[in-house]
Amino acid sequence: METLIGIFAGTFDPVHEGHVEFVKNTLQTLGLKKIYIVPEHEPRRKQQVSPISDRVSMLKLAFEDAKQVSIYPNGQAFSTFAGMMRDAKLKKVTHLLVGSDVVFGLKTWPELEDIISKLHLVVGVRNKADESRIHTLMAHLGVLPSDYSVIHTRNTDKASSQVRSKITGFHPKIQNYIKKHRLYKV
Repeated sequence: METLIGIFAGTFDPVHEGHVEFVKNTLQTLGLKKIYIVPEHEPRRKQQVSPISDRVSMLKLAFEDAKQVSIYPNGQAFSTFAGMMRDAKLKKVTHLLVGSDVVFGLKTWPELEDIISKLHLVVGVRNKADESRIHTLMAHLGVLPSDYSVIHTRNTDKASSQVRSKITGFHPKIQNYIKKHRLYKV
């Protein structure tokens, strides 16, 4: 029997309760044994992001009680999916986690066919309207219903931009980290 392992790459600037709930619900719902969180060193569509060291530190605080979750920067920046999958630990990944905010940009990913052929997609939905759009998108991309899962969370309305602009709060340890390191002009 194959060990189910996920990878969740993103900016995480900062990590918020929607990210955490998505990961924990995925572990529980799909029975994954491990999820690697990979913060992007230089995110593709974002100009200004906090230093990777701060984002990694906040991720460690957010997932400190989740034994099945590992933060995986190791000082290594992956510029492509193929590069990431050559990494010894990540070669065994079976599931790719993406938020609904990211999934709608999948069709622009240069290695999409390779990703779809190798990994089960796991999509975290932010709201109910996104779910039907996700099913339509997957059909358009040729992804069979058996090759992807949709994960619901209670914190579907959270976004990193809201945390940065003080619209929403988060875990006290992360809020303290943000204040201590003067991130996001808080």
